[in-house]
Amino acid sequence: MMRLKKLVPATITGQITLLVIIAVGLMHLSATILFALDQKSGPMQGPSVTRFKNFVQVLDQVPREMRPQIIAAIAAADPDLHIGAGRSTDPLDVAQDHPPLSLLREMLGSRYSVSAAPGHEASRGDAEPANVIVRLPDGDLVTARLTPPGRLLSGPSGAVIVTLLFIACNVGLLSFWAARSLTTPLTRFVRAAESFSVDQDPAPLPDSGPQEIRMAARALNRLRDRIRGMVEDRTRMLAAVSHDLRTPITRLRLRAEFIEDGSIREATLRDLDQMAAMVHSSLSYLRDGQASQDRAIVDLPSLLQTSVNQFTDVGKQVVYEGPRHLPVRLDASEFVRALTNLVENAVKFGTHTVVRLTRTGDAHVQVDVIDNGPGIPESEREAMLQPFARGDAARSLNNAEGFGLGLSIAQAVAEAHGGTLSLLDAHPTGLIARIRIPAIMDGSTISA
Repeated sequence: MMRLKKLVPATITGQITLLVIIAVGLMHLSATILFALDQKSGPMQGPSVTRFKNFVQVLDQVPREMRPQIIAAIAAADPDLHIGAGRSTDPLDVAQDHPPLSLLREMLGSRYSVSAAPGHEASRGDAEPANVIVRLPDGDLVTARLTPPGRLLSGPSGAVIVTLLFIACNVGLLSFWAARSLTTPLTRFVRAAESFSVDQDPAPLPDSGPQEIRMAARALNRLRDRIRGMVEDRTRMLAAVSHDLRTPITRLRLRAEFIEDGSIREATLRDLDQMAAMVHSSLSYLRDGQASQDRAIVDLPSLLQTSVNQFTDVGKQVVYEGPRHLPVRLDASEFVRALTNLVENAVKFGTHTVVRLTRTGDAHVQVDVIDNGPGIPESEREAMLQPFARGDAARSLNNAEGFGLGLSIAQAVAEAHGGTLSLLDAHPTGLIARIRIPAIMDGSTISA
């Protein structure tokens, strides 16, 4: 078996070429077998020979004076047979042989003499019609023009059969090869690509199939290893940055408290807050792609109201609108973090913010954070969902409340809950940041 595998070409092109050669060989072998069986089975009874034999037997049974009328009727009904009558006492030349003559002699038996008409040449091909004469027992002659019987592989039918054999061999072999050598490895390839995740360590893709498939499998395995290595390097780098910067930031903050000039002290503290916020936001965004989620059934209105109260306590105009109770299964800490990011953006650029909770008719809950600020142009909304994106040039880099990660973190949390984050226009001005998640999570039915 191993020796046979070594003879199979490694590339798809070579395998297809080999299959076509095998299909042509099988087609010729099948055609040869059919031809041999067809020759062995003997001649077939041609329609014109059979009809003429029946007419001769009928004419033999009727009186001689009625035969001219019957022959005329047969000639009118079957003009292709060219049947005629005559009388002769001369002996017939029965030496010539031709497929219609031989077949007709065999069918009529010894009571009748069958011969070729004068002028017929035995050398004419077997596919040519034959002019025959049959002498009845009483001496009357009956003439006809007979078409030779066909064979299975002769004429147009033979060409059709051979063509169908060729198509069947090629399609059958190519289909079997495609299902076995291409479909299975490609299916494994697609499943491995779709199931790839930096949180899991799946087994490497098998190195099997044609050479092109094996090369693609090895390339995918190398790509997965590189991506996993890059993610691990990023995690280690950010963890090191967080660890290394925490201590100097704390020392600088303590030293800044002793600065006598109030303006310099406040500016220094703002810069330190900005540095701390940058490190925290970066680590938070990294955690969204890797942290496991602890989901439980919580009362979503209470969760939203608590988050709103945190902003009203510091003097922000934020209100909650929606039902008093609506239990939903979700990760409370992650969802609050996403909502906090959206409300922080709203109160930063608007003077009044509404957090509205509704339940849609398609088994989803919808949380809208609505502000009356300048909004975001529709052409920039897709870009604003990217990490570290900053849409408004007027935003100050000294503002420590955000670094362009609020929307991307909220989107990651929404997608982790099987939902979406969308940005819409508020009327007359402002922006609607909408989180939409299923109200049925993990097979649990939630009632309002």
